[in-house]
Amino acid sequence: MGDIEAPVRIFSSFQSDLDLQLFDEDNNELGRLTFQGLTNNGTNDVSICIDTKTYLVEGLLSDGTKSGNLYNKYLINDRFFNIPVGNSIL
Repeated sequence: MGDIEAPVRIFSSFQSDLDLQLFDEDNNELGRLTFQGLTNNGTNDVSICIDTKTYLVEGLLSDGTKSGNLYNKYLINDRFFNIPVGNSIL
């Protein structure tokens, strides 16, 4: 939680079924991304980067650079989320 809402990048290895959820401090679900059948389709991609600012799921090569391959088609639930505004602790 922060002072302003902010997009986030999530990095993950390829997992056939992947479910990512974001909850607030009261345990309310703020967003969810669910993948089914996620595979690199024989490309050289070794992982993915989920960018909640651009709403893209991009393939990454072993050196961490973007390959240009997109994996959004594997999303079966695409409630993209940002890191929400939280209560100030100052």
